[in-house]
Amino acid sequence: MLSLEWLQDRRTNLGFVGLGPSPEDDPRNQFRPGTTFRSGSYRERRQRVILGLGVRAAPDLELMFSNSIKARHVDDAPDAGAAGLSDVFEDQSIPGAGETTRMTYTEAALRVDTRVSRGAPATGAMVEAYSGLYNGMREDDADAFGAGARWAAYIPVYRVTNILSPRIAIDTIMPLGNAPLPFNDYLTGSDFRGFDGRRDKVAMVASIDYRWTVMKFIAARVFGDATNVAPDVPSLALEHARYAWGFGFDLHSSSTQLGRVAAAFSEGDVRLFFSLGVAPSGFGDRQHR
Repeated sequence: MLSLEWLQDRRTNLGFVGLGPSPEDDPRNQFRPGTTFRSGSYRERRQRVILGLGVRAAPDLELMFSNSIKARHVDDAPDAGAAGLSDVFEDQSIPGAGETTRMTYTEAALRVDTRVSRGAPATGAMVEAYSGLYNGMREDDADAFGAGARWAAYIPVYRVTNILSPRIAIDTIMPLGNAPLPFNDYLTGSDFRGFDGRRDKVAMVASIDYRWTVMKFIAARVFGDATNVAPDVPSLALEHARYAWGFGFDLHSSSTQLGRVAAAFSEGDVRLFFSLGVAPSGFGDRQHR
């Protein structure tokens, strides 16, 4: 499989709450004197090109290689007032804000998935691992190394169409060189289905899903997630973890998932999901952040 993507967009009213599992207590976050806000609102303009190549080396083994070039400009969100990013955080806490950053990202990933079907509930196991290199295109742009892994088991309960699925996902990024990593390149738990804007060098999500067939091509699920971030892997802990739970329905063909509708409850709020179309394979998620 060979793919080529191009994107240009503008996103407003994004939020940054700082680095670490407890941003208000982390010395890396310097809040401006006098501000009462603990989240800064910003706008991001992006341009991105992604080239990907995928190979099925064996029935259960996929290999993926991808490369992207992206440029981003970050500034305060319009009409944010005193809640604007630069009005909440000191400049040294938000590298990359107020300027355009350019970098390339090259990634290699492999995935082993023993399930018979990627659509209907099915037994098996899945392991995915990746590593990638971020290269700044200018001398003052940051370089970094990224790596991560995902593991999931699909265990039958009572019948083979009722599947209990524990999963763990962990992502890491390590700055290289002296240039500071842009604040929005630090990681958050992208697999977390609740609300959590915290970022750091390491992000982990643990989840459990119970999925069962309702009728042909329709499955229901209930799920629970837990996530946390940390400056390094040994610092990951349950303290300050965020949690979410929810339920939903999936639409699938005999071989792949085609759509979903779900609701997740987290931090006293509700997050709704709706998608229609062939679901991504799991590769390239880092490219699309």
